[in-house]
Amino acid sequence: MSLSTQNRLRHPAQAEPQDGVAVSGRIAQVVRGRACGFIRAADGQEVFFHSSDLLNASFHEIEVSLAVRFTLIRDPVSGARAAAVRIVRREARRGSPKVSQTA
Repeated sequence: MSLSTQNRLRHPAQAEPQDGVAVSGRIAQVVRGRACGFIRAADGQEVFFHSSDLLNASFHEIEVSLAVRFTLIRDPVSGARAAAVRIVRREARRGSPKVSQTA
């Protein structure tokens, strides 16, 4: 069964995604042996990604539940796919006290 067929079976009532839409989500599954996985988008849709789509992290750093942002595209082979996947890194909050180190 192809990945696009699996994707449609998981979410048969969802409309086809639009190309080039920026989306947030979390890593739902990592398939180490195939260097790919699935992201659960904020709307609940599971989207395929390949390790070559990662921009600011290596595949070995990816873990389930990690927050990501990506561009949603339609791929003729795999159906809905995540491209330009970026790990969302927590930045220091504004207004938080700075710790100074003295020698």
